[in-house]
Amino acid sequence: MATTPRLVLREWETAHASDHPVLHNLWTTHPDLERDARRLREGNALRVEDGRQGVSIKAQRHVGVVRLGPLHVTVQPRLAHADLWYILEYGLGIDRLDRPPPVDLLLPEASFADLIALALLEKTKRLSRRGPRRGYARQEEWLSQLRGRIDITCTEKAMPLTRASLPCIHHILSTDIPENRMVRAGLKLAAQAAYSPGLKAELAKLERSWSELCGSLMLDTATLRQMSRELTRLTADYAPILRLITLLHEGRGMSDTLEILTPGQERLPGFLWDMASLFERFVERFLREHLKSASVSRQKPIEGLYEVVRAPRGFSARNREPRPDILLEREGQVVAVLDTKYKDFKDDYLDRNSLYQMSVYAVAHAPSDAATMPVPVIVLYPRANATSADDVVYAFKHGRQGRQSPIIVRGIDWSRASQALRNPARHNELATIAEEWTRTEE
Repeated sequence: MATTPRLVLREWETAHASDHPVLHNLWTTHPDLERDARRLREGNALRVEDGRQGVSIKAQRHVGVVRLGPLHVTVQPRLAHADLWYILEYGLGIDRLDRPPPVDLLLPEASFADLIALALLEKTKRLSRRGPRRGYARQEEWLSQLRGRIDITCTEKAMPLTRASLPCIHHILSTDIPENRMVRAGLKLAAQAAYSPGLKAELAKLERSWSELCGSLMLDTATLRQMSRELTRLTADYAPILRLITLLHEGRGMSDTLEILTPGQERLPGFLWDMASLFERFVERFLREHLKSASVSRQKPIEGLYEVVRAPRGFSARNREPRPDILLEREGQVVAVLDTKYKDFKDDYLDRNSLYQMSVYAVAHAPSDAATMPVPVIVLYPRANATSADDVVYAFKHGRQGRQSPIIVRGIDWSRASQALRNPARHNELATIAEEWTRTEE
């Protein structure tokens, strides 16, 4: 039996045919490869190109596993697994998972989906030990004795042959509720997305046990968002499980672009998840908890920057306002705008579109008072062993009275922050790290 050719990359790494024989003649021998490569490129997941010596594959900010023609491609994060495990917990608010993992992962081949699936397995087992929530489920049935209330909308056609019964509407206490159905569907999804056989078996076993408690449901974006909105104090235990299932669902779709399939087109098999979301969530929570000099707001829209003067009938201007990732405020005034960019700035280069975006933020928060200092805009991106010497500073010129707003491109070592968070002896570093990330130029 022929083995599946495999290729393991790290974020931003490029594999060339000259170094990987599995990439030789791949383009010509598999006609569907060009189509799949185009879809991955449009979703900013992988860049697959055909060259003189063969195919080259460049990983970007997506991590996980994808099947590309006959090739099994794994993209691993640059972070060490210990750091990634903790960052995943901290960024998503699913702290204090048990260690060591209850099943073996096939490292380094295991994908990012395995870590999420492993976290889901542990959280679901913990919920099972406490006991799944019960709720009242509506029942409509014919009974010989009245229970609940009579269904007066029941028609003569729906009546059974015997009239010695009544159409009743009543509620029974049951585990077959939407929250438990979501858990079961998530376990099934995780078993499909995971790569390590031991983990897949554990997930499938747990899913079978939940099948005795409840039915399942179809997971889609609308359903997951609705369940997130409807979380209450009574269903708080399901919140971290819902976040993990949402991540798995996003990764299976790979991107908004890749979810738009033409008729007859199949979804690419695999799991690729955008690390930019995790980076933003980690940075926002870290600053909110450890920055002492300012308060932190996330995704706060800049209102009043644009006004629709004329538009066709039916045009909606909703969600047109710019939304910086993070705003730092002091006494109700914005003192800095932060934007996270999960990119590989080898030469500290900020692309044109990103620079234009930061310029809009600078204009939006430019003070009308000439005596007030302009609000700085800080771009944060991941960089190991980053120092202040690595900062790149632009000066955005407002064109009046020579005023300028600084745009600072700054690498931050979130691995260092992760290590300080999980080591009580280093907790005194946390406030210092937060200040370093948000410092402005003098």
